[in-house]
This record gives sequence, structure tokens and C-alpha cells, in this order.
Amino acid sequence: LSTAPLLRDNLRHQCRIASTDYFDGTKGYKELLNHLADISTDSGDGDYYQLTEQALRDPKNRLPSGCSATQFAVRVRNFLHKINPNLERPYTGNNVGKFM
Repeated sequence: LSTAPLLRDNLRHQCRIASTDYFDGTKGYKELLNHLADISTDSGDGDYYQLTEQALRDPKNRLPSGCSATQFAVRVRNFLHKINPNLERPYTGNNVGKFM
């Protein structure tokens, strides 16, 4: 929780037992699961992936001719594992190759 200080402080406040330095772990775990569930149902994520797909389609963002195999592999790997599965209509089969 060191990378999410607001969440950490919120959990400490909600789960503190009376005025002691102890916390209710079960309540904290449930609150954390609720927080993560709220994040996963956020509708803004779909827009992010659609915009990323459009940015990859833009000719200005194409890899330069003669780019290294590593640059191409990174772009393909990121698209296949991070972007494509989250699109409303993911590319399948030969369409993935055509897109790349």
C-alpha cells in the first residue's frame, strides 16, 4: 500500500479498532476487495483501450522503416497481451496480423 497512500490512509481510518493502534484485518480485507471491485467495473477503461487502438492505427505512430526486431516485438507483445484482450471487439486470427 506504499504506492497508494490515499487508499492506505482510508483503510487505516475505517479499520482502526477504537482508539488503539490495532486494526481489524478482516474488515480491511473486505474494504480492499470492494475497492478493487469498484476499479474493475469502471467504464473509463474501455475508452482507454479504444483510444490506444486508434493511436496505434494512426500513421504518425507507426514504427519507422528498418526498426529493430526488439522494437517491433515489444509493440506486438503489448498489443496482444494488454490492449487486444480489453477491446470491445478484440482482433482474432488473421485480423491480428493485418492490424499489426
